[in-house]
Amino acid sequence: LSGLTTSEINERLIHQVLSEGFYRKSMERLRGRLQGAREKTLRQLERCGLQVYMEPEHGMFVWARLNDRGYNAGELANLALKQEIMLAPGNIFGPPQEPTPWLRFNVAFCGDPAIFEFLEQTRGANNLLDREAKAMSKKKPAGR
Repeated sequence: LSGLTTSEINERLIHQVLSEGFYRKSMERLRGRLQGAREKTLRQLERCGLQVYMEPEHGMFVWARLNDRGYNAGELANLALKQEIMLAPGNIFGPPQEPTPWLRFNVAFCGDPAIFEFLEQTRGANNLLDREAKAMSKKKPAGR
């Protein structure tokens, strides 16, 4: 052990955690929980009619595409936000910022059934945003 950059007690603590297997066991439990969340999220996305890009073996992100919905993921995310649901449209992950049908899901945060209830409600509702726009236009201020 050396004391050049960190205190000796920190180095001893890290050595003990790594050598006695605490970290390895903790990571195994975390990987198992993440795997379960990923499998559940994939099943739910497919039930909601979204096309999963590929089934990842590891990791916490899943990309899924809106099928035949007639609007882009950014519009859907804005609509979801009105119901206090946060979705991540694919266009925020690249420089062009162009509309896209792709959404990225963090499986660790997909345990809330409201996410999939919302996606199921919007499934096949190609004119959902049109209805939303019409409802907003009816709320025009007086004098217009």
